[in-house]
Amino acid sequence: MQKSNISVRFGLYLIIFLFLLKFGYEPLKELIDSRKEALGELSKAYAIKKETYEKIKRERENRELSKEVFDLLYSKDISDNRIRTELVNYLVVEAEKRGLGLINFEVSDTKKGKRLSEISALIRLKGNPKAFFEYLSQVENSKKLTVIRSLEITRTGTDFTYIFTVSVFKSEV
Repeated sequence: MQKSNISVRFGLYLIIFLFLLKFGYEPLKELIDSRKEALGELSKAYAIKKETYEKIKRERENRELSKEVFDLLYSKDISDNRIRTELVNYLVVEAEKRGLGLINFEVSDTKKGKRLSEISALIRLKGNPKAFFEYLSQVENSKKLTVIRSLEITRTGTDFTYIFTVSVFKSEV
């Protein structure tokens, strides 16, 4: 009899345990699942906020960079002829300051683009190399973006002849 009494007790405890497990575990599982969903939604919201923050940060950097870049360009309000005149005058004055002789110059047509236009001039100078390299350094470090596109140096007797193309840029926006 004791064996059957133990078996009944064990069966009863097993039923109670399973009953508690069913009604205790299921609500906890649902709670855990709902919290996982909430965490997933918060994670997505955080990712979106982070992406938005990074985008705003990049746009601010680009705006600051754009302002710096646009300061190096000629404004779209200035005519191409005026820019050509300023460029050639600047190049001639700087050459004369360093004792370089102007042989001649040529201005080319403006290369128009959607956002930028390139205005170029071909300059021919003669003089000594030290003065010319000081001149090039000064031209490249001018207040507007100035690019030396090509450079040819030839020796003619005791002097050197320098033929080079200089470009400046104009904003079209």
